[in-house]
Amino acid sequence: MNRTLVIETGDGSKGRSFRAQLLGYALADHLWEGGRADTNRLRPAVLVVATSEAEAAPFLANLRGGRKAALDNGYQSRGGKSFELLKSAGYAFSTQRFPEGVVVTAYLPELVRLDPGMVDPSGARFLLLPPAAWVADEAQRVDAAAVVQHVARTVAFDRRTGPSLDDLHVLLPMASLFAAYLDRRVRAPIVPDVRFHAQLLATALKAGLASCSRSRSWGLGSREITEEHLDECGFAPGIAFQAKHDEIEALLAEQVDAFYGMRRAA
Repeated sequence: MNRTLVIETGDGSKGRSFRAQLLGYALADHLWEGGRADTNRLRPAVLVVATSEAEAAPFLANLRGGRKAALDNGYQSRGGKSFELLKSAGYAFSTQRFPEGVVVTAYLPELVRLDPGMVDPSGARFLLLPPAAWVADEAQRVDAAAVVQHVARTVAFDRRTGPSLDDLHVLLPMASLFAAYLDRRVRAPIVPDVRFHAQLLATALKAGLASCSRSRSWGLGSREITEEHLDECGFAPGIAFQAKHDEIEALLAEQVDAFYGMRRAA
């Protein structure tokens, strides 16, 4: 499968082209204004490409400048996908150099970084995309049986609208990281207990405030994340979250009551 991205500059014989290999990307269009715009170009929240040392600088400069990067002929028959990084979106770029070439990761820092630097007065939104190796290590550290048992007592599961207990086993290692991302974007404190973090994640998924690439059968529609080949880049499946502060505070109040009510009952 051809995954060559091409950026064309100029017109006709005066133009130049620069190439890179598409390694993976994530779309979370519902989380930001540029993603919701009516366009036939893909505007990723995260984009990972690889290129040669010689082409890295001009390819990256044109990508930063907002030029479209189109998939070469191997994909043209499948719709001619092209990618665009809006200059106004404030993408951040991480570069890694290897003997074989350069890997560049472009991402929306306001969504992807743990700490956005300030609390957005309109609400909280983020895209959690941790390294798969970190998730595997965290899975060994967490007492999954005890946490899942707690969540099973506090959350009413319905496979049509949210995660099952099997899904929760997969998502559990990310629960405390999810809570940490949320904590830095809200005005209310979050209980520092992994059982509460898992309960909160399960409830947010069930309520449709959070979504993930595994949730396509949950009927979340426009809140879904699209991830392509990011597992090959070492990422775990992502989790997206978006809600207004009054929704979040109502959810937190309800879940704190449930959490401490269950502890008193125990």
